[in-house]
Amino acid sequence: MWSMVRTNVYIVVTVRHSATLVVSPSKQTPVVGEVNVARYLARLMTPRYDADIVAATQIDTLLDHAAVLLDSSEALTAAVKSLGQLLGRKKWFVGNDRPSLVDIVMWSAVKQRHVAAAAPENVHQWLTRCDLLPEFAKAERLLVL
Repeated sequence: MWSMVRTNVYIVVTVRHSATLVVSPSKQTPVVGEVNVARYLARLMTPRYDADIVAATQIDTLLDHAAVLLDSSEALTAAVKSLGQLLGRKKWFVGNDRPSLVDIVMWSAVKQRHVAAAAPENVHQWLTRCDLLPEFAKAERLLVL
């Protein structure tokens, strides 16, 4: 979440609790929010990201759900409860063989908002799978909780 205030001499930009990536410094084009930065970088680093439009839409929908987890206060309880439905019986949010961008961002949202206790059982199992991977353990040490 950011706001811009114009003063006589300066433009002051205030960023609160949200990652911001300035894509084009000359045009002052910001990508705001952890989820949107992750989405942007994934598309930038994976040219085939949008090759399967159905899969890309599924990923974007799940990432939007993670954004609700990170940014919303009033919808937080409902968002946490629906995690179990979104995950279903799958091992990972997208596919069954390995974690994806969605798992990384969703894991980060759950950890940052401290909502694991309110999550359904299948989400607890998913969190355990994530926590057992060394990449997630390293990332958890970097999270500002």
